[in-house]
Amino acid sequence: MKAEGRCPMTITRRQSLKLALSGAALAVLGAPPLLAQTSGNTLRANMNDTLRFDPHMLASYPTRNASYLTFDTLFAMDSRGNYRPQMVETFEIAPDHKKFSFKLRPGLAWHDGRPVRAADCVASIRRWMKRDGIGQMIHAQLVSLNAEGDDSFTLTLKEPSGIILQAFGKSSSVVPFMMPAEDAMKDDLGADYRPLGSGPFIFNKAEYQPGNRTVWDKNPHYVPRREPADFLAGGKRVFLDRVEWVTFPNPNSAIAALQAGEIDYMEWVDYDNVDTLQGDDNVRILNVDPIGKQGYLRMNHAVPPFSDPQMRRAMLYATDQETYLRAITGNHAQFFEACQAFFFCGMPLATDVGAAAFDLAKARALIANGHYDGKPIKVFQATDIPTNKVGSLVMTQQAQKAGFKVEPLPLDLATLLERRRDRNAWNLQWGYIESFDGASPLSNPYFRANCDNAMPGWPCDGKLEELRAAFARATDPSAQKALVARLQVRAYEILPYIPTGQYRIPSAVRRNVKDVLISGVPVFWNLKKT
Repeated sequence: MKAEGRCPMTITRRQSLKLALSGAALAVLGAPPLLAQTSGNTLRANMNDTLRFDPHMLASYPTRNASYLTFDTLFAMDSRGNYRPQMVETFEIAPDHKKFSFKLRPGLAWHDGRPVRAADCVASIRRWMKRDGIGQMIHAQLVSLNAEGDDSFTLTLKEPSGIILQAFGKSSSVVPFMMPAEDAMKDDLGADYRPLGSGPFIFNKAEYQPGNRTVWDKNPHYVPRREPADFLAGGKRVFLDRVEWVTFPNPNSAIAALQAGEIDYMEWVDYDNVDTLQGDDNVRILNVDPIGKQGYLRMNHAVPPFSDPQMRRAMLYATDQETYLRAITGNHAQFFEACQAFFFCGMPLATDVGAAAFDLAKARALIANGHYDGKPIKVFQATDIPTNKVGSLVMTQQAQKAGFKVEPLPLDLATLLERRRDRNAWNLQWGYIESFDGASPLSNPYFRANCDNAMPGWPCDGKLEELRAAFARATDPSAQKALVARLQVRAYEILPYIPTGQYRIPSAVRRNVKDVLISGVPVFWNLKKT
């Protein structure tokens, strides 16, 4: 077996942002300079640093982003959808697709100088399998996972599997980052844990200021792969001495700092601030994630009215994606596209089979002739995250237009996520999922329909779960492609959630920041500051 794995289909479309910026910038932003001008080899980035340092924490994008600096992975995805070796040098897959053998590449070392050993990887994989949906599927089929000396390990399963390379190269939460065995053997690393990995940057404990500044220094002993960097695969060559994540009290302060040269990189530029940067010759807008995010409308299947499939279908007909997308992006059409694919337009498994068009008359008819008792439905409305707030308001309006009475429940996002565990507390919630998480029926947490074990919303459908299991067993790309079509048709019948379209969030850098990778996640190797 050649040492390269491939997605079921190749990526067929590259979505890049080409922003035509015109008009005058907004006037003075008012925030005083907070930082000195950045030095040539230090890159300061305004990032969401509400993070924990355990790399296997569930569904935390800031933690994932931070972990890519500190930790490394066994495999990684390239821009063509291939899963390529990263820490692995070579691998073999048995003809029956039940046994997988891996050899680590030489030169891997933890940040404290100790060599990375196969036993560390085995312990890390076992820890990851407990916390990740794909990992749990693999664990259910596990016969053995053992180190074979210091640099090799084997995985043996009960049934054939076509997803092992995809699983080990999984690019978003929860990523199977490798860590030393003594850390991996702890179920809870504790609040005082500070990350020690083998990646291209070393976490600087001494200069960490929670909620203010997080610092990484270049790992001078990191040995990158020889291939050029490509998406998240290839050589992680570091041209910076230091990366600092800094926070600001509001977006306008961050914009002012970027324009003043006090920071070099903004992870998220609010749509309202795109025009602010349009006339600044020292700043450019970019997009490190050309696929973007997918909004989703989640219904609570456990209680009326959305325990009734007809009421769920009414919300499907009531969903006008373009209204969501224009509201979220401030009518910036270059940042969005309507998309009926559960597994993301522009990604390998995209298909629009089974979809239904917006039809408010059909929605109203289903509600009028169905089992809706007229009681107000409880609708979560996030108040502290702008995108979630707008999406929640559009969802509320569309439910009302369809004929539902609505009881809004405004909450900050942290409280909302806690409250939605109570199946009697809500009926509708809007959120988003990133492409790496949502682009497969195995990695997408909201696509699971395993009843009480599903994400809040608790869809319950044995047929969908059987199709997911068949997809995991399939080793032939054409078989996987056929299963994806059946999965989406069934999903549009039971509606684990309703896609509300794809949108991209722009980033911004100073013009002296070069070679930023289009990687789906913000990473800090490859780029240079001149």
